[in-house]
Amino acid sequence: MDLRQVEIFYYVAKHRSFSKAAAALSLTQPTVSGHIKTLEAALNLVLFDRLGRDVQLTHAGEILYSHAKRLVDTKHAALQGLEELRDGLRGELILGGSSIPGQYVLPRILGQFQPQYPGITIVLHITDTMDTLERVVRGDLELGIVGAQVSHTHVAYYPFVEDELVLAVSADHPWANLDRVTKDALTTVPFIQRERGSGSRLVVERALAEAGLPPARLHVMAEMGTTEAIKQGIKAGLGVSIMSSLALSDERKAGSIRTVPIDGLSIRRHFSVIRHTGRALSPLAQTFETFLHALAPLSLTAQDSHAHAPTV
Repeated sequence: MDLRQVEIFYYVAKHRSFSKAAAALSLTQPTVSGHIKTLEAALNLVLFDRLGRDVQLTHAGEILYSHAKRLVDTKHAALQGLEELRDGLRGELILGGSSIPGQYVLPRILGQFQPQYPGITIVLHITDTMDTLERVVRGDLELGIVGAQVSHTHVAYYPFVEDELVLAVSADHPWANLDRVTKDALTTVPFIQRERGSGSRLVVERALAEAGLPPARLHVMAEMGTTEAIKQGIKAGLGVSIMSSLALSDERKAGSIRTVPIDGLSIRRHFSVIRHTGRALSPLAQTFETFLHALAPLSLTAQDSHAHAPTV
């Protein structure tokens, strides 16, 4: 088995495309196709089902892919180690973050990290918690920061930054100047929630259920895929939402969104750094993980003042 052919197979499998693999490897598409045909002939197995423009792994391809990933990772780690010996720590570090830590926590951290390690280029993929978790499991990401803990046998979590989820309403909402509202009052107003797979949504649903308010009782007016969309929906009067206090800093200062405590309900969580328990980190990822551990614990919970008024 030719290891170069295995590497080319990995990129075709990763991108599910011969043309995209060719672009990633700076090869022509016929060259990539030729290497895959030679590899399949050597193994006497079909590795891909070619369905028009779509490329799908066969069962044999699925088996080879997991091994090919480790071989490619080992090659990159070896080259990276040699580059560090020659030039100092440098290279590309790919990180994943769910929407809130990706937008409001990691940029601040990277602002401290980059001056210390100017040779490292950071590539940050922002998605939801479940997708970040799946990418770590697949090996596409070495490290991620997510907003909820979802049990997985091959993923380790360690808490990092504390966050509070708060009830957010528009500045002209009837609740805007209340001292607090009851949790049952949440069932009487239109509610905006995050999409399925969001860590914030998982945390909110768990907290409400534990407080005796099944999420199904909420009058969900809209489901949105980004925090920014929810904030715009709140300001437009579409509904209220429970969301990260970190995401509301600018709006609270501007007075366009107010936060109102929920009587008897405090929703706090920790953003967690995740990694695969069965894979060794590359030197760059080890450096970043060490940097995270060395940071002083950050409390980024926002504070707000409320006028004294009756409870709804």
